[in-house]
Amino acid sequence: MKNILITGGCGFLGQHLIHELLQDNTHRIKVLDLKDNEHRVYDHKDKVEYVLGKDIVDFNGIRDEFQNIEVVFHLAGFISFWKRHKKKLFAVNELGTRNVLQACLANDVQQVIYVSSIAALGFNDKKYEPVNEEFEFNWERAKSKPYMISKHKGELSALEYAAKGLNCIIANPGSMYGPGDVTNSSRLIKAIKDGKVPFNMPGGNNILDVRDVAKGLVKIMENGKRGERYLLSGYNYSFREINSVIADCAGVQPPKMTIAKIFHQPLYKLFLMIEKLSRKPLRINSDTIDSSFVFRYFDNSKARKELNWKPAIPYRQTIRDTIDWLSENQLI
Repeated sequence: MKNILITGGCGFLGQHLIHELLQDNTHRIKVLDLKDNEHRVYDHKDKVEYVLGKDIVDFNGIRDEFQNIEVVFHLAGFISFWKRHKKKLFAVNELGTRNVLQACLANDVQQVIYVSSIAALGFNDKKYEPVNEEFEFNWERAKSKPYMISKHKGELSALEYAAKGLNCIIANPGSMYGPGDVTNSSRLIKAIKDGKVPFNMPGGNNILDVRDVAKGLVKIMENGKRGERYLLSGYNYSFREINSVIADCAGVQPPKMTIAKIFHQPLYKLFLMIEKLSRKPLRINSDTIDSSFVFRYFDNSKARKELNWKPAIPYRQTIRDTIDWLSENQLI
């Protein structure tokens, strides 16, 4: 039996991780989060202690919640690609992570799994040379990407605390799709279903099912090594392939044309100008435009070898399950 605390446990990944951990009914689970999730996939309320209204940026407000905790999964973070959110990104993803790590150190937590992102490693835009854990972060390429830098700095903090003696391990999930997602894959599914995606972008991304990530995090808890990073990445697909599967599962025609790479810089500069003039976040901004023109492919060989983990749910099944969940909850 383990006493486990999950920061950000009400979120998309959090509820799937809780469900996976509860397969061992001896674990006691505590969730620390700002607010509850109105789009639940599972009802864990009678099996989990929820402490809401807690902000990881406030160290004094969270420190005592880590007493008598053996394992911490640090999921809480802020995702935004809008440049005006830079201050908040660093407050939550860097300072907030340091607060969690310090609270773990102060309360003698035995193990911390910091759930980062593939974004924290950067990318090389090489279709046939996917990035692994040894990839050297490119500060020059990341300078206009505050989300990427904030996640990388969170990882540097985790490694710093591991050097201090904290049993800290880093997990880097790929782009997670699956039931319960209302901000990422669900928007793309709805846009393709409604015929609002006129063409494919020329790059590619690494995608996997959130339920596979949850299983991978449990594997890290069981077999991960202090100070190590594990890529819990999935399938490397072009955006054409990603969109085609979604369209097929949704029963519509996929986008047929792929925009030429020569439009990379003109479109980036256009959206950068629009973004600077906008007073609110855009669904598509300069960062997402920039990323859609490159291949962000990743290699999960280390997790396969050291954790005995690999993605098990096919991408097509993930999309089908997501569409079913969205339909059942009248979200599509």
